[in-house]
Amino acid sequence: MHPGDTVSGSVVTSSNVASVQARIGGYAMTLVKTGVGRFALTYTVAPLPWFIRGTFNMRVIATNTRGDTVERTIPLTVR
Repeated sequence: MHPGDTVSGSVVTSSNVASVQARIGGYAMTLVKTGVGRFALTYTVAPLPWFIRGTFNMRVIATNTRGDTVERTIPLTVR
């Protein structure tokens, strides 16, 4: 991805998941709930300093109403 690109994604979960977050470093985005067990995100990549290039891990964290979490890691490459 490059600054200015629009990135989108969707997450399908079990019906008891209350929220899903995507985290990269110290930055977190909450996905929008679009239906039972369905979440989506659309994001425009902001301008980044020249030195922020490479592959980073995005953590996707699903949380149910009791507070239990499940996490997956997805690598993202910034060019």
